[in-house]
Amino acid sequence: MIQGKSKGWRSSEFMVTCAAMVIAVLGVLFEDSQVVAALAGLCGVIAPAAYSASRAVIKSAIVKSDALKEVAGKKLSED
Repeated sequence: MIQGKSKGWRSSEFMVTCAAMVIAVLGVLFEDSQVVAALAGLCGVIAPAAYSASRAVIKSAIVKSDALKEVAGKKLSED
């Protein structure tokens, strides 16, 4: 599915980020619970890093795909 576009809101990284944000909100609402507070803190660190890494992988794949198309186009024009 590398066409210069991603799945947008249907992507797994978006869903994971939303779940992490919900846990963070629960951490604020139930601040007395140590378990929720620990989960919220963990999600606050891991979710943005995971999202950034996932986006970097997708963008890298798009760049590689574009480069392959460009090389293939040059080879066709040379023949």
